[in-house]
Amino acid sequence: MSDRAYPFALPLGTEISGYMIDKVIGAGGFGITYRGYNPVTGVTVAIKEFYPQGFASRDRNTVILHSDVSSGSYETALKKFEQEAAKLTGRYRHPHIVRGLNFLRMHNTAYFVMDFVSGRSFDQYLLERSTPPSEAELRSIFDRVFDAVEYIHDQNGMHRDLTPRNIMISDEGDPVLVDFGAAGEGLDTDRSNSTAFAQPNYA
Repeated sequence: MSDRAYPFALPLGTEISGYMIDKVIGAGGFGITYRGYNPVTGVTVAIKEFYPQGFASRDRNTVILHSDVSSGSYETALKKFEQEAAKLTGRYRHPHIVRGLNFLRMHNTAYFVMDFVSGRSFDQYLLERSTPPSEAELRSIFDRVFDAVEYIHDQNGMHRDLTPRNIMISDEGDPVLVDFGAAGEGLDTDRSNSTAFAQPNYA
């Protein structure tokens, strides 16, 4: 069964690394994030799939590149995706950065398994409020966000997509940085000679 809002996504019920996909959380230009659960342990995770919308299609679950995407640049982009997964899984250890759990290559693409943060994004948090947050409330959130960003910079890393949608507010009220925006870096096509990897209005 497919999610009608995301017809390009994997069908619900697809198994990835022992987890059954039961929901599409969201999608961007180069990635689709799913919620998955292990039917034996009951553990819920988030799974990000590298999927360049507009440059690929599917044959069942396998990603098929369009003819104007070179296999070399696709492999380079996948390698960047893998490097970000490696940092979040084996290098970054911070209470306000999502923890990576596993990385795998299959279906001619890659999947990054990470902790599932139960809560809502910061932009949703703001929209759901009847009044704007106070300065004290914002400081409580952003002091921890900035501490996480400083930690990333100290590790010679960078969060390329630091926007309200990529700051999760957990059910306990803690901010957690997710989606580091590396997906798609290095992907060259015949359609464009350059690609910018920055978020307008925030970078």
